[in-house]
Amino acid sequence: MNTQLSILSNRIMTAMLVALLGLSSCLPGEPLSATGAPTAIFTRGPVEPATETATAGDAAPLTPTPSIAPPVVNCFELLQQGGWIMEGAANREAQPAYFQEIDGLLQDQEVLQIIIDIHGASFGEGDLKDESAILIDQPEGQWTVASLATHGLENGKEGPQAVYIDLGDFVRITRDGGTGGVLDLSQPYGPLHARFWSETAFTVEISSIMACNYQRV
Repeated sequence: MNTQLSILSNRIMTAMLVALLGLSSCLPGEPLSATGAPTAIFTRGPVEPATETATAGDAAPLTPTPSIAPPVVNCFELLQQGGWIMEGAANREAQPAYFQEIDGLLQDQEVLQIIIDIHGASFGEGDLKDESAILIDQPEGQWTVASLATHGLENGKEGPQAVYIDLGDFVRITRDGGTGGVLDLSQPYGPLHARFWSETAFTVEISSIMACNYQRV
């Protein structure tokens, strides 16, 4: 009898101990974490915008296509008294109000850059190449001529456009339309001026004539 009571007592004690151990596992405690695993810490603060960085193998972000640089460098302005405005009646010529002295300024230069607005008009070359002409006198009182119409002038255009004339393209024109040589920069030259003619009334503005060198790659 005593033996049975002892066994029963031991079983009760064991059951109580198991129950107590199970209860302790449900109590609050430190969270478990894997040994050596990093712990994430979150704090409040300003958030910087995300940026995209190109890495090897990734396509770089698209950038705007740069504007095309003009084909000339080392330019300087020749029209020291301001631009020219020329107004012509139908079948009449127009020339600028002043001629620009340029003697000695074109040495070591190769090309003229002309910024011109023809306000929608149209011009040809003409038999004497002088219906849309840039003129450099040589000798004084005689013209060497280069036609804007044969150097890329866009007829009918509204707004400024750039035209480039090689200094070697200025030729002396005889009265019968023949050529009498080219501009010689080793001899005195100038002044610089212009002439326009059209069958219809027109207004031409030349805001700039610059002496330049060609841009070489």
